[in-house]
Amino acid sequence: MPLSVPRELAQGAQITRFIHSRRDINPSLGLVKPDAYLPPPDGRTSIAETTGLAPNAIWAMARPTLRPQPGRDRVIARADLEVAAAIRAGLRCMRDDSGFLGHGELQNWPEAKARQKEVALALSAASSLVLAEPPITL
Repeated sequence: MPLSVPRELAQGAQITRFIHSRRDINPSLGLVKPDAYLPPPDGRTSIAETTGLAPNAIWAMARPTLRPQPGRDRVIARADLEVAAAIRAGLRCMRDDSGFLGHGELQNWPEAKARQKEVALALSAASSLVLAEPPITL
């Protein structure tokens, strides 16, 4: 059930970005690539608030992100990030519970594509890559 009013996450909170494509990670180096964070045309990157959750509970949150379409039918990894890093990059982390409990969005992306890439680079540098072994599928 969505929150009646989305709320902004505090800088001490933890968020996760579920990753569906191998092109968004470099597993041999343990890195999340910046493209994993780039916003879609609506300017809102989907995330999940995972503050204080055990790993199995975080992975369970990935299931509602799956879709029966190529590129969305599996979760291969996740990028864990502290909200403070997103705030330093100029973004807002809003939790709305839309679609599943804990869902939120990275908002306030700059309009300029070059600046979006800079912000995504900062987020990827502050992220921890966690591989799904095995991948989560429909």
